[in-house]
Amino acid sequence: MEAGQLDRAEIPLDKAHRGESEEGTLALADLLHQRGQPADLAVERQLRWEAPAIDKANSEFTVWYRPGTPRGSSVATAINLQPMFLLSRRLNVGAELVWSQTAVSEVAAFAGYQHYFTDVWVGYANLLAGNIPAEAPGRRFDVGADLGVKVSWRSYGGLNLGVGSSTGSPLHASVGVFVNGLVFWIPLLLAGSR
Repeated sequence: MEAGQLDRAEIPLDKAHRGESEEGTLALADLLHQRGQPADLAVERQLRWEAPAIDKANSEFTVWYRPGTPRGSSVATAINLQPMFLLSRRLNVGAELVWSQTAVSEVAAFAGYQHYFTDVWVGYANLLAGNIPAEAPGRRFDVGADLGVKVSWRSYGGLNLGVGSSTGSPLHASVGVFVNGLVFWIPLLLAGSR
């Protein structure tokens, strides 16, 4: 393409990138690569790094089933925040509740790193710290880590497989689903506005 054609093509591709389109982001990176100027090549590298994460949700609501942990089977729910300004969704923070039998057995906050192997396969590692409500005072502190992989479908959600260990949930496996965090935030905001 000639320089004038590249300039005309850049405007709609830049708009697609700002609209969080993976295809538009990669096409803009290709255009900048064709231009070949040092500044354009630096932006191209950044766009290629952003591309696999750009069309994912800013927040995810996850539900896991943990079969047969040492303390029995349990269900965990979590809400995270992973906006683009946190290293293009590589960093995430959130909160997690673990339900065993009829009560909440763990309440924790977490922070972690996500690695985009592709736009579909996302590995993650989270460190968590919190509270074990049923334990005696002095033994309630909960600390642990989770490691897993997400199979992600754009901003809609996907599957989550992981392993983890914490004071409240010794070594366990988990299988779950996650959806766009809006299914958590919208009802919360509506309830708060009443």
